[in-house]
Amino acid sequence: MPRKTVFIFGAGASKADGLPTQSELLEGYFSNNPHDNFSVELNGYFKDFFGIVNTSSTGNKWPNFEEALAMVEIAMDKEHSFGPVYTANKLKKIRDGLIISMGRAIEHCHVDAETIHKKFLGKLFRKGHYLKEEYSFVSFNYDILLDVALMEMLRHDIYSDYGIEFANSRDNFDSPSFNKWKPPGDKSVLILKPHGSLNWMQCPSCDSIAISGNAKGQIFKTGLLNTIECCPNDNSPMQFVVEPPSYFKRYKNYFLQATWIKLHETLAAADKIVFIGYSMPDADVMIKYAFKRACFSKIKKIVVVDPDITVKERYERVLGPITFHKIGFADLLKPENYKKIVKN
Repeated sequence: MPRKTVFIFGAGASKADGLPTQSELLEGYFSNNPHDNFSVELNGYFKDFFGIVNTSSTGNKWPNFEEALAMVEIAMDKEHSFGPVYTANKLKKIRDGLIISMGRAIEHCHVDAETIHKKFLGKLFRKGHYLKEEYSFVSFNYDILLDVALMEMLRHDIYSDYGIEFANSRDNFDSPSFNKWKPPGDKSVLILKPHGSLNWMQCPSCDSIAISGNAKGQIFKTGLLNTIECCPNDNSPMQFVVEPPSYFKRYKNYFLQATWIKLHETLAAADKIVFIGYSMPDADVMIKYAFKRACFSKIKKIVVVDPDITVKERYERVLGPITFHKIGFADLLKPENYKKIVKN
């Protein structure tokens, strides 16, 4: 049996390929002078909740995206309102607008065709190398850089397994916006996204979840950011599946619950866990709990790749002794680092 290694990707991995961090997403959206259906609502929201009067000016003290979204999520979860203006309906529209703003901020970024993600996976699966369960992947990012890189492996007939069933893998789900998705077979690689993804959309009526991509390796769309997609089963408007972490988050979405269960199973079975660009932020209490629970009864090799030495203490506080490499994601591709970190 091969040694089981789980690679965990955080925002630092996406940053290395040119995407904004959580603290840069909102500024990136408003800096492009948006004039969409959500911009007025979002302008009012940031003025009333965060004191940002002019969203187009420079020097604003923006909350990070997850702080902004969590404020709305908690109110909706508790069925609260903020006075007579911020009712349940208005909060839902703001939530939708925040997710759209994140997607559009990402779309405006320039990303090279040959991303670091693609180069890294190209080394892992060089010349079609594949051993079942040798490598698994977890991404706490909403973007699809890792997804696209894994789709490249289709040229070796290696399929992506998200641990959940997508509706567009079934014949009765016929939509022009969602290509047919081939269910993973024996030769597949697990990719888990516990916080959801910008290329997942779900029907709130029938609960069908679809993925915007296809089994021929064509590039994913980053969600359907400029149209309203309706479920072919009952014509209900579909929603993005994105859940921000918070201190006391309880994931109610069935598909995310299934992902968290699979995450625990995967981490518990792992021999080695490699964190890439994940800073172990304070709000990710559920993630810390998952790591601690999975590592509690089995000794694992914990490796952290991050250019910020200050995150080392956070890992040691949660997981005990680790092997820390003060390098960025791109440096992991260097032969000496790759051999030392991945192969040893």
